[in-house]
Amino acid sequence: MNLLINRDCNTTCDFCFHGEGYLNKKDVKNEMSLTDVQRLLNWGGVSSGQLGLLGGEPTMHSQFNEIVNLCKQYTSNIGVMTNLLCDFETLKFMVRNHLTILINIKTLKGHTQQARIEKSLQYLNDNSYPWGMAYSVVEEDEDLSLGYEIIKKYKPVTVRFAAACPGRKFSNTFDLSFKEGFGRKVAEAAHITRNINPLIVQPAECALPGCFTSEYDFNKLVKITTGSPVIHRTTNCAGNFDIYPDLHTHWCPATEDHPDLKVDNVFEYESFAHLEYSLTNKYHKALHDMGPQCAVKDYECNKDFCRSPCLGYNMALENQNKIRSIEVATIGV
Repeated sequence: MNLLINRDCNTTCDFCFHGEGYLNKKDVKNEMSLTDVQRLLNWGGVSSGQLGLLGGEPTMHSQFNEIVNLCKQYTSNIGVMTNLLCDFETLKFMVRNHLTILINIKTLKGHTQQARIEKSLQYLNDNSYPWGMAYSVVEEDEDLSLGYEIIKKYKPVTVRFAAACPGRKFSNTFDLSFKEGFGRKVAEAAHITRNINPLIVQPAECALPGCFTSEYDFNKLVKITTGSPVIHRTTNCAGNFDIYPDLHTHWCPATEDHPDLKVDNVFEYESFAHLEYSLTNKYHKALHDMGPQCAVKDYECNKDFCRSPCLGYNMALENQNKIRSIEVATIGV
């Protein structure tokens, strides 16, 4: 279960699945209250699974420390997805409380505070603290050398290179054109990472459409999985059920606009397990009903089960096709 505890963020990444529209909204609740956090913890049954704290930038929540202390009463498995632009005391607080820290390294590129972020990475390294690295791939020919340098220098225990996924109203950077280069780039990154350190765990993001991965690159990823702790997830889809400050949720950010996959208040369901079961069934129905919106003919596409969770991708394609149809009709008039 992931709690998006706030909307505030101290950076504006073009690949963020929230999009500027959400972050700048004035009529949306900005922070999750401690009372609601406790209600969700009682409702969610998180003792046996990981609890994720996300944002915005979660460390900017006005009661971040209090939320962590409350969550610790329910589970010791707490993860924080951060850009590491937090102050040093907050970082030391997370380390003292043994939080699982996942850092999006893409934030580093060209950032004015890169030196401060790297100082924090050095602190984690000096203390042999396990941390995870995420890197959002936006271009199929993107230079990933910064990511490899960070892996060598600061030694994360998990590394995830992933294509940026279509986000809220698809306003973030996501290339909808068919390009096998994305699959090749992810396969290449996994291979290079394994050569740097074979023991690094590599969870693959679910955002890469299967048709973006050639048979050769797909099999290459599978081979990397064999005999090493790589977790390849492009063959399945599981909802992330992020719960927002106003207590709404959805299957995933890419499907927020689907009427059957958004829930206005999670407490409409008796438990998190009930919510998960219900939305999982609705997701598979929605995927079947929509079918493929792309024009790729070289790959056999099954509406019910694809080599990737492609509903969000197909929704984005459908939206793009509608816009083009309107433009064509307007020109015709």
